Amino acid sequence: MSRFLLTVGLIVGFPLVMAAVNVPAGWRFPTDKDYSEDWAEFRGQIPVPFHARGDFDGDGTVDDAWILLRDNGKGWGLFVFLSSVGRPIRIKTEVEDAPAQWYALIAVAPGGKGTVSDQGVSKSDKGERKYPSLKNGGFEFLFLGKGSVLYYWDPLKKQFQRVAKGE
Repeated sequence: MSRFLLTVGLIVGFPLVMAAVNVPAGWRFPTDKDYSEDWAEFRGQIPVPFHARGDFDGDGTVDDAWILLRDNGKGWGLFVFLSSVGRPIRIKTEVEDAPAQWYALIAVAPGGKGTVSDQGVSKSDKGERKYPSLKNGGFEFLFLGKGSVLYYWDPLKKQFQRVAKGE
């Protein structure tokens, strides 16, 4: 029942979140038609694989990370909308030539110390990669079924830092 309520809450609240974010020109939010490949396979575990929410920069306001698709259908990008910055930040991922549907985002709470496989969407061949202890939240950029990268905001450098599996 709680999984059902979570899914309904995500679906009902999702349009409100989209309306609050100004997407850069040439980009769009994924839609139900974009659920294919791994997004379709893992939909039960990650109902909205292209979005993560949390207070990533510690200013007390909710921020959003999105996998956005190109309007012309050729490519995708990882964008973070920090309320304190006021503009989207594009994070280069080095994998943007692969289908967006191979990847997902999951929010990580402050102090998160779980492992990627705790989410049930990643397999590890040499033990589990632990999260560093985070003062603020962050988000996982998952290669579904394979591995992940943790992104967190560094207030001194004013940019996102990344920790890949095994680092």
